[in-house]
Amino acid sequence: SRVVEHFGNFRVLLPAAALTALGAYVFEDAHTVDTGMLSLKSMLLSGAATFSLQLLSQREIPEAGVGHGFNIGKGFSWKRDAFPSGHSTLVWSVAPILAKQYEEQRWVAPTVYTLATLTSLSRVYADKHWASDVFAGAVIGYLGAQVTLNSTPRFSIGVSGDEGLCLVWRF
Repeated sequence: SRVVEHFGNFRVLLPAAALTALGAYVFEDAHTVDTGMLSLKSMLLSGAATFSLQLLSQREIPEAGVGHGFNIGKGFSWKRDAFPSGHSTLVWSVAPILAKQYEEQRWVAPTVYTLATLTSLSRVYADKHWASDVFAGAVIGYLGAQVTLNSTPRFSIGVSGDEGLCLVWRF
């Protein structure tokens, strides 16, 4: 459980996607740059939706021992952020991107979806989320990835003579 939970940690996934895109840009691998940028876009879209819902729902984690209800109207706390699961959202926002970008490699899709499922289940096993929290996070992440894959133009990164390194995000 502790090993796979890292696949949904934003402190791991965001830098990994950014470094992937940047490294691929340096080595002129357009496909991998696209994969890294798509992953970043999907994580940002899905993460924003999840963070907003966490602030609104104010749900306690299971190990808090206060039940599975929502605490709407009972004051605000940054610690009540169980619904939806951020780990589940992030890992599911990247899995469909990788599966689509590397669909010619038959092993990629089963691997990334298995890791996403195990990451989500690890959050329930570790008593950090209710099953509904990880399910909602998975749905948000998956839908964010689908929106990202179907939107054009995509993220782009480039070097401008006057401005240096530029990151452009168009919808």
